[in-house]
Amino acid sequence: MATVCLLGYGGLGHECEKALLEKGFKVATAGHDIFDISDTDDVKSLLDGIAPDLVVNTAAFTAVDKAEDEKERAFAVNAQGAGYVANWCSDHEIPLIHISTDYVFSNPSYAPHAETEVPRALCVYGESKLEGERLVTRSGCRGYIIRTSALFGRYNPGFAGQILNKLKQGGALRVVSDTRICPTPAHALADAVALIAKRELSENKPCCGIYHFAGAPDTTWFDFAQRISGRALALGLIEKEPVLMAISSDEYGSKAQRPLDSRLSCARIEKVFGISAPSWEDYIDETLQAQTNA
Repeated sequence: MATVCLLGYGGLGHECEKALLEKGFKVATAGHDIFDISDTDDVKSLLDGIAPDLVVNTAAFTAVDKAEDEKERAFAVNAQGAGYVANWCSDHEIPLIHISTDYVFSNPSYAPHAETEVPRALCVYGESKLEGERLVTRSGCRGYIIRTSALFGRYNPGFAGQILNKLKQGGALRVVSDTRICPTPAHALADAVALIAKRELSENKPCCGIYHFAGAPDTTWFDFAQRISGRALALGLIEKEPVLMAISSDEYGSKAQRPLDSRLSCARIEKVFGISAPSWEDYIDETLQAQTNA
């Protein structure tokens, strides 16, 4: 039985553990309470001890606005940490699946961003993740970099959880309506990661490189919030239909600049692995219900 070392044990990490176990892997998980990804000796000690057949790195500093004030920490985790993991994988000839972000791109775009497009990040978080990608690539490891967008799910609801909490508080909700995104269920991303891991270890035909995986169809944060509120009402999680107000990104006033269009083209991952973009609407109910049962 092949062993996968899963780095990062947040919402996506939990989903990846379930998906990998279902594929028949032995899974060794390691969150920030167990090791410090920004410490090269810590990374080496952990991976030497586990001796995995494949590594999945979901560990990340994901607080986008906070990263503007904590640039050094964001780069230590998202860039240097990713590099340490990739270097170990390269030295030991172990494949790596590394999770990245749509925030490596700027705006505008006239079509969904493809893997061949030259990225240019607008914020510290995006810059740190982009540098992490570069270090993974430079390491020479058998690396799969998977960029994703607007993650939400059962173990970390993300935007869906924020909206549900605000809906329960009552009153009008102000939501940004001028950015285009591809909400991505962590459940579906984890299934994709497990499938790629299985293929990498069973077929001995590496298809390394950068891939995009995101939900479909593309939408706006405002429309996403409308779908969430509609399902929350239908599931009886809120008592009355909420009032949503569309606002611009400038009106919202985030510290970090975000791309106005971060749509991702998933054509390559479908062509190579047969993995289609999931319908994000199909995963809203399980996400909301998980928060109620927590």
